[in-house]
Amino acid sequence: MRYAAHRLAQAVPVFFATTFVIYAMVFVLPGDPILALAGDKPVPDQVLDVMREHYHLGDPLLVQYGRYMLGLLHGDLGETFTGQPVSELLQDRWGVTAQLATTAWIFELAVGVGLGVVAGVRKGGIADTAVLAGTTFVIAAPVFVVGYTAQIVLGLNLGLFPTAGTDEGWPGSYLLPGMVLGSFGLAYVARLTRTALVENLRSDYVRTATAKGLRRRRVVGLHALRNSLIPVVTFLGVDFGNLMAGAVVTEGIFNLPGIGQQVFQSIQLQEGPVVVGVTTVLVMIFIVANLAVDLLYGLLDPRIRRARA
Repeated sequence: MRYAAHRLAQAVPVFFATTFVIYAMVFVLPGDPILALAGDKPVPDQVLDVMREHYHLGDPLLVQYGRYMLGLLHGDLGETFTGQPVSELLQDRWGVTAQLATTAWIFELAVGVGLGVVAGVRKGGIADTAVLAGTTFVIAAPVFVVGYTAQIVLGLNLGLFPTAGTDEGWPGSYLLPGMVLGSFGLAYVARLTRTALVENLRSDYVRTATAKGLRRRRVVGLHALRNSLIPVVTFLGVDFGNLMAGAVVTEGIFNLPGIGQQVFQSIQLQEGPVVVGVTTVLVMIFIVANLAVDLLYGLLDPRIRRARA
């Protein structure tokens, strides 16, 4: 309990520092969002002044940030320059991106760890070579190449998956884009698992367990794999936030109405409140994911919990 409270206390200043930097980066950019909202149409100065005062654009940056954080404590993510609450604008889109990121994360976990175990146990064999070569190719290929190729081959030509939209719901509509989005993380998970497993299989405790007559499957699964998952858990915990934030291209390819698509549109329209609202929630997700990773550390290796308590 003390260990968890300590990690939570460390997360609080990180949250405020990160959100302030994001807020400052968005609202100190050159350009007037009120004028951008009007487009090419002339707007009286009185109207512009009223709009700027309504959105407190003339206040010092710290005052604007403080007002935003007070609203956030009450669940208010702010208001767009068209008068629509940001939370209302993103309400339906969060579900789409969350389902896409969850599908990709499960794909990374299941397939990535599985491939890493196969490659690590058979180090130097055909399976190991195939995993290393395949993951290298996936890492090197741009996401739009993988996405469009998978859409054409697996969706259009073979008809195995829907090619666009969310008409079939979860998991049908999210399987193919989830595999595309998760393929890059899968490559790293497989390599991390393989490297850690190979190293642990050389350890003294593995040789001791083998000398005691334990079955190979038990030695690998119970002893070596458990310690090998520590770096993998670190990556997977952080990567869930990356999947949420990095779904812009994938959502565009498969026409998924998620937050990535909305953020891209909001940047073009200079809708700072939307960008700040989305990134604030993503920061929360990153912090919660990292906290969960730290707690899992303690479960996987009690020595870490005792050392950090």
